[in-house]
Amino acid sequence: MKRRMITALFLAAALTISACGSSAADTASASASGSSQAAEAQAAEPAAEEPTAASVSAAEEEAPAEEAVSAASVQAESQTEGAVADQTNPWEEFDSYDAAAESAGMNLAVPVFGNGFELSVYRTVPGDVFELQYHDASGRTVIVRKGISSGNGEDLDSFAGDYNVYDETEDKEYADIVVLVKENEAEDEDICFAGTWYIRRNAGPDNIYSVSCTEGIPEKEFERMILRVIAGELTAEDRDTAVTRLAQVYLDDLEDALEDCRGFRGAAGSSLKAAAAASDLLDFAVTYGLKAQEAPDVQEAAGMVIAMLSEAERTDLAETFKEMVAPAIDQAFVNYESIRPAFTDSGEDEDMLELLAAGGAEDSWKVLKEALTAVL
Repeated sequence: MKRRMITALFLAAALTISACGSSAADTASASASGSSQAAEAQAAEPAAEEPTAASVSAAEEEAPAEEAVSAASVQAESQTEGAVADQTNPWEEFDSYDAAAESAGMNLAVPVFGNGFELSVYRTVPGDVFELQYHDASGRTVIVRKGISSGNGEDLDSFAGDYNVYDETEDKEYADIVVLVKENEAEDEDICFAGTWYIRRNAGPDNIYSVSCTEGIPEKEFERMILRVIAGELTAEDRDTAVTRLAQVYLDDLEDALEDCRGFRGAAGSSLKAAAAASDLLDFAVTYGLKAQEAPDVQEAAGMVIAMLSEAERTDLAETFKEMVAPAIDQAFVNYESIRPAFTDSGEDEDMLELLAAGGAEDSWKVLKEALTAVL
């Protein structure tokens, strides 16, 4: 821009000098007067500075480049406040999933993260990116994104919109999917800030995904978040053809839930412990929003848990689940009031009411019950 202004000034000056020369040819007095005025003006004004390579380069660096709105370049995202005035914010915010999905031109399976994270914001770059934002009571924000991959691999580093410098940026394998993770080292457990990956499609364009948190998430919890997004986004066709094994998505939490389902049968207070175990299992099913296509992976995870038990422990788990825990959950969906005292006395009543009212809770329980019954 500066180079064009300087060129324009030189042209204007040249035209002025030419005009003065023409007047001088008509009369000598006009020429003398014009020369005197020109000399005075020249003495009064500083000479125009000649453009240099350095000044032109500096001018070009100062001029902001126009950003493209695409999954490969979502760099405008949360930094639009400092953008130039004529730059349009590409993001649109919606009050409902359906409206956001229509704007994005794609669906995004909504993961349930637990640990106090609640879905609160739907955003899109219309026709290009679908974003979900989760917040917890401590002020942490987790952002999940899905877009269409550029196909050249260059969008992995930028798609999450996190351009900070961390101790490590490296590839990690989660359920056989390579994820580019940005993290800082910590004494007990590394803290992760962003993870980006592709899911290759047999038909249609590949998708790119990211999970990020500016406040950072402990590595183990961060891995589970990514695996939950992956689990929800693999279609039945993907599961049939992909080498990805997703049992580890559920493994740790399922192991904890099944731990509470044994060791109390026939003991005093067993009905209260069965109610607590029922609440934990239903919480697992609802938290993951289990669907029929996930049953094989949950079944595999359950098999891995059971394989770590002794024969006596496996027998105890199978009998307790089939005789006490599963029937309690079934009855809760049919007539909760009839068994409510056990959940009240075990301190699980409030949680059970919330779980039973959750959308798709009974269907998710049926998926879990079928998977466990198959291996117990």
